[in-house]
Amino acid sequence: MVLAREGVFEGRRGGGTVVIGPGPDARAAARVPPQLANQVGQLVVAASELGVKTGDLLAYIARQSDVRARRADLRVAFVECNPESLDHYVGRIRDEFGVNVIAVLVSALGEMASTGALRGVDCVVSTFFHFSEVRRLLQDTVEAELFAIGVRPHLSVLEALERLTRGSSVGVMYYERPGDQFAAERLARMTDAVTHAGVRQLRVRPVLVGGALKPRDIAGLDALVVRPENVAPIRQKLPPTIPIIEFVNDLDVASRQFLAEVFDDLAMRHARDRVSTRTASERTR
Repeated sequence: MVLAREGVFEGRRGGGTVVIGPGPDARAAARVPPQLANQVGQLVVAASELGVKTGDLLAYIARQSDVRARRADLRVAFVECNPESLDHYVGRIRDEFGVNVIAVLVSALGEMASTGALRGVDCVVSTFFHFSEVRRLLQDTVEAELFAIGVRPHLSVLEALERLTRGSSVGVMYYERPGDQFAAERLARMTDAVTHAGVRQLRVRPVLVGGALKPRDIAGLDALVVRPENVAPIRQKLPPTIPIIEFVNDLDVASRQFLAEVFDDLAMRHARDRVSTRTASERTR
């Protein structure tokens, strides 16, 4: 009975019990990695507890699979100010959402926009740290929609802050490049992110450095939060008693949900446009 239930045996009237081998369902199950099979099992249990019918669950999974396949046609430009953060975000967005991502540094954005290198992108995405600057650089050059997403300090940043003694004075430092009109705005956002990171009893102080690091910039600090690209210039100038915490961001939950909705909407537009084009072509013929 067990083997019959698994599709290995089959009882035939007048012919006894016959070995037929595993059926299509069993062969398909054998191709599913154990880790994924476990997750599917948990999903089925959760759906049952929430009262979701199996047919509705399967239909939803099929829709999600179809949408992800449609996302593969999208071209998304992501803009960030330094190579380290750019690589991190591009990898996260590409892996999680299945879209084609064009990596763009803020310093190269104006030239790429004016030369047509961004022609045909479906949207441009940046963080709120750079939204004002990106919007200004793209004005009247790129027709694609521009979206800004929120980010939160990476877990490594939170862990480093948590290890500090309660009441520690933490400096949030940003280097102002020549001609950088948005340095103060970026520093304010960094400071706000550290202040509201959920680590209590820390005194947070913004430090904007326009040239060489001065003694007054670090006076009274117990730790320093710095963007990755600024770590090397200051590491040798700091006393060993002041630890450096590299400020790395990650996509927050709301932003990931927002991007999923944006990409799904754009993918469905592509699908509708293809149908309209095909219909118009058939009418012409």
